[in-house]
Parts: sequence; C-alpha cells; structure tokens
Amino acid sequence: MECIECKKMSRKINKKINVYCLQVEKYHNFALQSGVFVHNCGIDTYNLGKIDIKYKELDKFIRENIPCGFNKHSTPLRISPDFSPIYKVCEITNQNKNDVLRSLGTLGGGNHFIEIDQDPEGNKWLTIHSG
Repeated sequence: MECIECKKMSRKINKKINVYCLQVEKYHNFALQSGVFVHNCGIDTYNLGKIDIKYKELDKFIRENIPCGFNKHSTPLRISPDFSPIYKVCEITNQNKNDVLRSLGTLGGGNHFIEIDQDPEGNKWLTIHSG
C-alpha cells in the first residue's frame, strides 16, 4: 500500500444524515438497515507536548516497522497474559491465532492513518486511526 500526502482542508456540512439505525453501545458497533453489523474503528489522540520531531526519520521508522494495508508482521506478536482472551475470540470466530497475532500492531488499510498535528500553542498531537 502506498501512502500519500494529504492537503489540509476544512468543510462544514449543514446536513445531518443518520448512518445507522441501531447502535449497540455495549459492543461499540452498529447495525445498518441491510442487517450488517459494523464495528467502529479505533481512533486515539495523544498530546506529545512541545517537542521537536524529525519527520523524515519518523516517517522512515513508521514505514519500516508498522505494516499497513493487507500486510502483517512476519512473526506473531507476543502478548501479555491480560490479553489472552484473544485466543478464545480466535476459537469462536474460527480465525487462525497466528494470523491474528501477526495483525496486531498494524495500521490496516482504507482510511486508516498515523498523523501528527500542531495546535496553536505549539503542542504536537499524535493521532492514530486504526481498525
């Protein structure tokens, strides 16, 4: 998957459209009218403070260490015992455990991204949008 640079833009939408008809808060997903359940993506934002960032080095590190698109890590990640319920999820959903563990810590594809912005006070903010 090739990453591209995006232009900064702002768009105000005056129209409200409901994209789901049944929200299931407990499971963080929603159902479409067609009967398909959609799981919401994860978005996390962290205030890094007023730090200097070597963007070219960071970009190189991300591209070399964080698989994106359909790519996965070459070996399964080791997980802490607190995260061991993932094995039961793999069993219930009939997914290959090693394939799932190789997918942890990846960016995914589509509209997923890693981004650093700066606020008016000079603080850098890291935002990660993943699946």
